Amino acid sequence: MKKLMITLFLAACSFFQALADHYVSPGGTNNPPYTNWADAATNIQWAVDVATNNETVWVTNGTYVLTNQIFITNAIILKSVNGRDLTFINGNYPNITNRCIKLTNTLAVVDGFTVSNGYSPSDIEEGNGAGVYIYKGTIRNCVIRENTSTNQGGGIYVHAVGTAALITNCIIAHNRLPLPGLYGAGVALRAGKISTCTVASNEIYLSGTTRERYGAGINTSAQNNYIVIENCIVEANVSTNVGAAETTTGGGIYAWAGTTIRNCLIRGNRSKSAAGGLALFGNTGYTTTVENCTIAENYCEGYGGGMLISYSSWKHLRNNIIYGNTAGTSGSNYYLNYANCTNAAFSNNCFLPELSGAATNFAQNNINTDPLFNNPTDGDYRLPQRSPCVNAGSNQPWMTLDLDGRSRIDRFSGIVDMGAYEFVFNGTIYRIP
Repeated sequence: MKKLMITLFLAACSFFQALADHYVSPGGTNNPPYTNWADAATNIQWAVDVATNNETVWVTNGTYVLTNQIFITNAIILKSVNGRDLTFINGNYPNITNRCIKLTNTLAVVDGFTVSNGYSPSDIEEGNGAGVYIYKGTIRNCVIRENTSTNQGGGIYVHAVGTAALITNCIIAHNRLPLPGLYGAGVALRAGKISTCTVASNEIYLSGTTRERYGAGINTSAQNNYIVIENCIVEANVSTNVGAAETTTGGGIYAWAGTTIRNCLIRGNRSKSAAGGLALFGNTGYTTTVENCTIAENYCEGYGGGMLISYSSWKHLRNNIIYGNTAGTSGSNYYLNYANCTNAAFSNNCFLPELSGAATNFAQNNINTDPLFNNPTDGDYRLPQRSPCVNAGSNQPWMTLDLDGRSRIDRFSGIVDMGAYEFVFNGTIYRIP
């Protein structure tokens, strides 16, 4: 028995000794396998290529200009030493026309970079995701900015299966989707989750065709029962300079059936044709859920400044505030294709005007009044104590924290508020013995 234990111990030591970190530095000497700073690679892909499963590639401060994409196929962590404000991956567009990063392993992680100037032309293999293409894997603590796709996913494209992809604690901003791009200037999701991210100032632009284009901020355009957008701020995404014959839908988010959106602020987005803030589409067989979101100050030239609902899939809207939006044609806060709303359930929401027709089939506890935001002019959509939306929601099993990271259900009322932010009393609680 003692001999067996010694053998197992030596085998374990051999395994951990075989694992090694690898290093990347602008001042490295390029001595493979790059296992210390003196021998560090100057090219990120070189270190990625020698890293095996469960190893980490450390990248120190600097700007790493690409001549080809960084392609990660193993279960490794690519991590900056000092974070995204000091470590930059530059796709070098327009001098080079390639995306920045591609991940194809569920356990692969990219952590702590600013990723910019990637490009994905529509005529290349898998011509999506100019900044990052995720087939499987995780992107976290990154800034994805100023990338350009002429197909799908200016910033990030996710083509995953089930729960195999995660985007978390990222800023995805100022990415572009010129012609002939169609879906998601910021993010295009086919599966997976985006959580605790800011998706802002992404743009669908240029004119010259009659094509329809969807989701300047986020697009989810596959029927899939695992697409989750949670704890995100989606703001100031726009479709601009589009021609009279061209249509754009979903300035903030265009969500196809099977998407869950919760604890999100969707504000200040713009769309030409419909759904300045949020568009909900999709066929039967999949359910779309929108819970505890605040949708405000969005605009479209056509129908549904805040939100537009169409198609016949089940849609559950619960605990949302949809207020202060505008539309050029009809439906400032929301526009419903009533013929397709027989499967829409509205409960504990705040919006104007009151629902009518088929939309009332499964409606309950909705209110039609001003939510009394703290200071919407300065972007503060939190609620004061006097708001009619406080303690007016419906408690759900998933509820823990609000968009600010505060407790979702207060200990006094035991009832959740509407919208993305929970009202919290200020002061100190004293326990009397």
